[in-house]
Amino acid sequence: MKAVLASLLLYLTTSSLAFADSPTGLLFLSLEGAQNSRYGGIGWMEAPRGLDNSGPILLVELGAAQGWRSHGAAMAGWRHASGRTTTTLLGGVEFSAKLRPKASADIWWDDAGWMATTRAEATTDDASWRGAVGWRSVETLPWAGPEVSYKDDEFRFGAHATGIKLPVGFEARTSTGWSAGNVYGELSVWRRF
Repeated sequence: MKAVLASLLLYLTTSSLAFADSPTGLLFLSLEGAQNSRYGGIGWMEAPRGLDNSGPILLVELGAAQGWRSHGAAMAGWRHASGRTTTTLLGGVEFSAKLRPKASADIWWDDAGWMATTRAEATTDDASWRGAVGWRSVETLPWAGPEVSYKDDEFRFGAHATGIKLPVGFEARTSTGWSAGNVYGELSVWRRF
């Protein structure tokens, strides 16, 4: 077993050196608010071969949900990058009130001012998904467009702005809309390292 772990570590170390010019880490912050749910979290995603390349990927996230219930996740998987499309599949564990398995799938595509993204997550007793499309006229502006999602047993319909440029290399996504007659809002901020 030690030989397998040592071989894996050697592979990840040497393969990341081959892609040294590509960022390998992503720091992210997520905030969400709606009438019946609130969440705030921070996490780190590590792709030893580079965030823009195919290869293994790790994710760790810590946060708090409504009522200050602690939440966390540790996941590992594979990212496949092909042209303007990136697909990420992850599996691992989530803890909140209890420890449970978790899986997620994420697809991102962009080309010629257009983008589309979808993300789905599932545990043994919960599932959620989000899909969005957007357009931007120039690369310095964010993509903007409609989004639809399903979370906490409710459908959400709204609009988003993704890829908002912030100081010192940070970017953001904001979205707002309606869920069962109530307003929701989300903010995600990230930076590549």
